[in-house]
Amino acid sequence: MTFEQVKHRVRLSGQPPVVVVGGRDANFGLRVSLRICPVTANQVLRFGVFWVLLLAMLPRAVAQNVPKITADTLDRLQGLDRSLAVVKGELTNLKPDSPVDSLQQRWALARNLANQGHVSQAAILLQDLIDSEDFQREPQYDEAVFQLALCFERSKRYEGARTRLKGLIDKGSSQASAALVRLVEITLTTDDRPGLKDLIRRNADPASQDQAMRYVIGKVHYKLGDSVAAERWLTSVSTSSSYYYGAQYYLGVIATAAGDYGKARVAFEAAANAPVSDQLPFFDRRDMGLIRDNALLALGRLHFDLGDDVAAVGYYQRISEKSAVSDAAYYELATIYSETGQLKKAIAAIDMLTVTTQDSRAVAEAEILRGDILAKLGRYEDAVSAYQRTIDRLTLVYNDLQQFARSETKVVAYLQWLVTGIGEGDDNLRRISNTADVFLANVPGAHGVFRLFSQLGEQRRELTDAFALAETLYATLELPLRLDLFPSFVPNWAELGAVDASLLASYVGLLDAEAVHAANVGTGSSRDELLQAVTNRRNSYKQFLEGVPQTSDDFLARRNAAEKKLTDLRTQFYENTQSFNSESISVATSNRPTRQLPSEQNPDRMMILTSVQAGGAALVENADGLLRDALWRACREESRLLDRLRLESGADYRGVVESYLTTRDMVAERLALVDSLRGAIVNQIGKRTAELRSTLRQEMEVIRTALAQIEQQGAIAGQFASKEGVDTFRYAVANVESLLLAADLGLVDIVWQQKQERADKVRSLAEIRAEKLRGIDQSLKILSMEKFDLVGDENGSSDRGPATVVPLPPEPAGTEHPDADSN
Repeated sequence: MTFEQVKHRVRLSGQPPVVVVGGRDANFGLRVSLRICPVTANQVLRFGVFWVLLLAMLPRAVAQNVPKITADTLDRLQGLDRSLAVVKGELTNLKPDSPVDSLQQRWALARNLANQGHVSQAAILLQDLIDSEDFQREPQYDEAVFQLALCFERSKRYEGARTRLKGLIDKGSSQASAALVRLVEITLTTDDRPGLKDLIRRNADPASQDQAMRYVIGKVHYKLGDSVAAERWLTSVSTSSSYYYGAQYYLGVIATAAGDYGKARVAFEAAANAPVSDQLPFFDRRDMGLIRDNALLALGRLHFDLGDDVAAVGYYQRISEKSAVSDAAYYELATIYSETGQLKKAIAAIDMLTVTTQDSRAVAEAEILRGDILAKLGRYEDAVSAYQRTIDRLTLVYNDLQQFARSETKVVAYLQWLVTGIGEGDDNLRRISNTADVFLANVPGAHGVFRLFSQLGEQRRELTDAFALAETLYATLELPLRLDLFPSFVPNWAELGAVDASLLASYVGLLDAEAVHAANVGTGSSRDELLQAVTNRRNSYKQFLEGVPQTSDDFLARRNAAEKKLTDLRTQFYENTQSFNSESISVATSNRPTRQLPSEQNPDRMMILTSVQAGGAALVENADGLLRDALWRACREESRLLDRLRLESGADYRGVVESYLTTRDMVAERLALVDSLRGAIVNQIGKRTAELRSTLRQEMEVIRTALAQIEQQGAIAGQFASKEGVDTFRYAVANVESLLLAADLGLVDIVWQQKQERADKVRSLAEIRAEKLRGIDQSLKILSMEKFDLVGDENGSSDRGPATVVPLPPEPAGTEHPDADSN
């Protein structure tokens, strides 16, 4: 039975194809449906007996003339049959992935996403795990709740984080101490002083040896103004605890306030040694970085106040440009350089600040300082340019903020836009320029009312991104082969690929051997047609060898390499997205709206990457299938021509190639079995992928509902927050006015300095002129005296009597005497 006949029978009847080998029923078939026929030990035994009988029944003369390639192929088929039997048995007994295994895999993925800082994606997976009754019985349940609270905190969804953290503390969970630390941080962020006092009352146990507890209680005491109690708790934190560095930082702050600078310096030095390792989870690494950089900033200020400028500069320079306190560090470093006369270094520090910061207010302050330094250098034109740039930029901000400070209607529209990013009516009612928006977000004390709406907006954007990601994943789930989602099928798929490649290699070898005999028999067009078919088949086989793994190890190695590339691509995309967002925020002069969604900023990049990382492996396997199908078509065409040539030739030729035909049919039957087993795997994956799509649709509906609730909350809250919003805009306007005044004063100082310099120059020129006039007058007097002496000599010496005065000729009438200045 040829391969085409076997495949045709399977396709039409849906019955297990009975593979006939040497006239015997091997019972080695299966349905194309998901039910796979079991393989028993007796069937495997019958296979072994069959091969013995087959070789025994061959006539001795024929056996002696069997080509070596045919005998080698028969030997190879025995090993391949055993592999196929194993795969078939495993697929028959394969159980669906257990709920526990699936949950553990999702938990590992969620934790990995959270540790890398992908808050939105991690929160979706964690919430789904927590809602699962099966996972609620797992030992990792409390840790998953804590991670979800951490994701909520980082995305500024404080109420959701607070609820889950309190639940962990109340039940006495193993995560209770860590939950208390995060709860205190949230309470401090939201400025909830009554909440802090309640935390102290409920958790301040002096006998507790929990280091996190001691640290957080000491921190709360400090925030409440009780430095004595704070110092007592913070000092008790062990040096081996990760909370030691934070405790030392607050001890340094307390010592500085008390005037004990030596003690403060020791504490800050200890805090500045906080380890910031890439091995730490994302959030722990960021917290350690903040402790270290704040300690370095404090050491710089402390040494500057103590007069040690060199040491202060060294501490400032240790702060990374990516730090959250880099703006303050660069500004203070520029101030030190300016006050110590290192004006060029001061300008370089200001340049670094303006390049790295996204805070338009910090840029304005830096430009004013630049103007002051340039004025000291006498570069008045450059100083005027710096002041004027600041005035021009702040004037736009002032005009933007002023119109909102005068209208509650515009404030309500703006607050609503913070939540949704969209709205009805005139865009100018709700949108402000990038510069004004960033300035407003960074004005000290101007956060108040915007905190709630910014949080709602962040939640909406995260949910919108999650929905876009879910849509893309839903599309990629429609790919025909998603082995990456079901790892239990990968080994069998790899083994089938290796068996398939070996069978095709045997089939190709048989075709090559038979083609040698056919070349001596065929003539004319039939021979040319056969030669063309051989050429096509060999080209296809070359491409197959180059593109498709030939062993299961090669297949698995390629999958691992592809997954690593996708991981690298995902990391690169995340970094590029962060850079893209930073660049979009730093645009300071445009009037287009800010707070755009990432999907709006670069939808093509988001869609392409998500598709690749979700379904790239499936595309690779599909490419394998195309190469394999092309090769098999070429083999079938060559087989057809060889079969036709055999029928057209004499008995001698048919006797020579008969063994090739029989062996080719046997190989084709195994290839049909490989196709059937692969089809079973594809059907299983398709069924399970459909279940995933159904789950994903449900999650998308949940996201839609949450988005609707957020927009409704924003609309309601906006009506009650308009008064406080107006006050906040007015506060921001006053802050802009103070900066504008500083820039104006800088310009006035330059004008006054230039006026003073011109006055000094005029005064100096007047003095020089007077000195010259005095010199001229003295010279005239000397000349006059010399003239009188000369006249006396001409009229006789003085001892001969008085000299005769020669009268001058009379002056004409109307002649004016020149004054001294004219002379």
